[in-house]
Amino acid sequence: MVKGNFMCYDSVDSQAHHKRLSELAAEMIARALTGFTQIAVHNPLQKDSNNCGLFVCLFFWKRLSRDVGSDYTDEGLARRRWQILHAVVNFQASKKNEETTN
Repeated sequence: MVKGNFMCYDSVDSQAHHKRLSELAAEMIARALTGFTQIAVHNPLQKDSNNCGLFVCLFFWKRLSRDVGSDYTDEGLARRRWQILHAVVNFQASKKNEETTN
């Protein structure tokens, strides 16, 4: 019985990176995540060497929300950066408000 998926994602889609990610995932599944299935994810892909953090954030964000969008132009990526910053700032503000009311 499959309990869940263990996704391996590399934003530059390097074969060497996927091989290492696969090895790490297999070890983690064997030790602690019995019943999980390993899946290699090959998109979205970055086209430069400085957007890896943004792409990893987008990968996880897409798992939580359908409102992320898929515009990977320079303008679209700049918009995503601001959206992530906005989400983090709003989350921090809401946590502070929550702490003061409790």
